[in-house]
Amino acid sequence: MNRILPLLTVSFALSAPAFAFDGPPHHDPGERLDKAFEITDATEDQQITIRSLFEETLPELKGLREEGRDLHERMQDAFLAKTIDRNEVEMVRVDGLDLADRISSTVLDLMVEAGNVFTQDQRLTLVEHREAMHEKHREMFERFHAARDAR
Repeated sequence: MNRILPLLTVSFALSAPAFAFDGPPHHDPGERLDKAFEITDATEDQQITIRSLFEETLPELKGLREEGRDLHERMQDAFLAKTIDRNEVEMVRVDGLDLADRISSTVLDLMVEAGNVFTQDQRLTLVEHREAMHEKHREMFERFHAARDAR
């Protein structure tokens, strides 16, 4: 088990970018945008501008997702080899850090550009909504754990 844990940890870490861009099936990015527009009462011009920003960035994000999948496969292959090559694993780790940095930079650029299309009041509305959703989920998990622990 001690040898499997590092593989699982690294494998999960390298899978994160792929999961982040695919997302869970119930979190369609288009639906999330529509919800943000609804919550903020965004104008038609704001919606068009922000959708355009997302559509311009989507090909880059898809490419980064593919790189994440490739890294995941490289790491899996390295750990499934007859002998694990420390240098190969280190190269995959370094490539993973580089990928994470590029993902972070791309998403940050998109957030700033899209965020500046909204007014400050609209951004506040989004933050308040997000905080309310986090609280709702926290309460849901607390109820779940309480019910589970009561058994």
